[in-house]
Amino acid sequence: MRRWLIPGLLVLSLAVNVFTIGFGFARYWPGHTLAALGADAIESYPRSMRKELWREVRMNRDEIHAELARLNAARAAMREAIAATPYDAARARAAADDVQRITAEIQEKLQAHILAAAGRAHGEDVAAQ
Repeated sequence: MRRWLIPGLLVLSLAVNVFTIGFGFARYWPGHTLAALGADAIESYPRSMRKELWREVRMNRDEIHAELARLNAARAAMREAIAATPYDAARARAAADDVQRITAEIQEKLQAHILAAAGRAHGEDVAAQ
C-alpha cells in the first residue's frame, strides 16, 4: 500500500496542475476559446477548404472575437433581466430580442467569411462582405 502512495500523489498532483493550466488558458487566453469554437465547425468542411477557413479566421480574429464578446454581453444582460426582482417581462423580452438579433448578425457575418473562404478554395478572388 505505501509503495503506491508517492506515485499516486504524483499522478494526482499532475492532474490538478493540468486542470489548473487548462483553466488559466481558457480564462485568460481568448484566442484559445475562439480556436476551440471554430475547430469543430471547420473540421466538418472538406479538407480542400479547411486551410482557407483557418486563414479567414486568422485574418478576422479581432472582429470575430469582438462579435462574440458582444453576444456574451447581451446574454449576460438577458440573464440579469430574467433574474431581476421584481421581474419585468418587457425588459426580459427586450434582452432576449437583443440576443436573437446579435446572434443573427453574427451568423450572417460568419457565413460571409465561410463563403469568402470557399471562393478562395475554388480559385476565386473574393472577400467577405
